[in-house]
Amino acid sequence: MQFSNILIAAMAMLSTSALACKCYVNGNQDTAKTQSCCGQLGGIFANGNDCAASSISEHLSNFRSCCGGQSDCDYPRVGDAKEADHIKTVVAI
Repeated sequence: MQFSNILIAAMAMLSTSALACKCYVNGNQDTAKTQSCCGQLGGIFANGNDCAASSISEHLSNFRSCCGGQSDCDYPRVGDAKEADHIKTVVAI
């Protein structure tokens, strides 16, 4: 029981950054740009400054481009397809 609680907590910490996407300009969060890019991609803007990553999961590279190349949402490179599948599986558990 305790092991499962630790596992759940670890998974939550690892996946927290993947839950929401934000745009950055000169190292500072740009909420207006985040909302605009999120809307352009049909995403869900939430919490006043986040675009739900799950709502734009197929368009993370487009989100980053819209932000001007600065976003906290990483997207898998072509060679990382197996890793991306693994991450989706772990997060789904």
